Amino acid sequence: MLSGRNKHPLIRRAEHALLFFFLFLFIFSPKETAIALRENNGFKKDFLEFSKDRVLLEKLMKRCRGECCHKLKELSEKEEGDSLLIYLLAYVESSFKQYGVSNKGAIGITQIKPDVGRDIAYELKIPFSEELLFDCEYNLKMGVYYFRKMLDTFNDLELAFVAYNMGPTFVLNKLKNREFISRKYLSRIEKFFEEVRSYEE
Repeated sequence: MLSGRNKHPLIRRAEHALLFFFLFLFIFSPKETAIALRENNGFKKDFLEFSKDRVLLEKLMKRCRGECCHKLKELSEKEEGDSLLIYLLAYVESSFKQYGVSNKGAIGITQIKPDVGRDIAYELKIPFSEELLFDCEYNLKMGVYYFRKMLDTFNDLELAFVAYNMGPTFVLNKLKNREFISRKYLSRIEKFFEEVRSYEE
């Protein structure tokens, strides 16, 4: 077996390159870093469990109180696999308020910022205006599309929710610097999961 000194320079370079590649993956891989940061391993389990419970989802829709609830129900029936997601985004982001506007300028039932909405509209090849963000169906569809995009980007349910709320750049910077990501936003969803369990009792 060749020693480190006797190896051909190209072999040593290839080994170094491979080492740096794996270090890069470890440092910058959102999925692996997310596992290190995660405190509650039951989050995904609860989400998947409740997503499959049709009886529970029907109860949630009946409990919906707000201007957009009728559209939320219609959309959840069309997007059957995303019923819980649609409900969650509306519940956690705005408490079902069609005309809600945050202090950061996010608009509507799923709290879409105008610059984000403009990008989504471009990707979906649909018209855009800030006024349209107050439309229930338009806003809900944008919210679901944007969340799916965050899920595709980070391949992690918790990170996708945080990125939806705080922005993908925020999450990427936290992961790059291996900094703690607050569970403040996720705790609102976890509280919702606790409430949901009481419906089943």
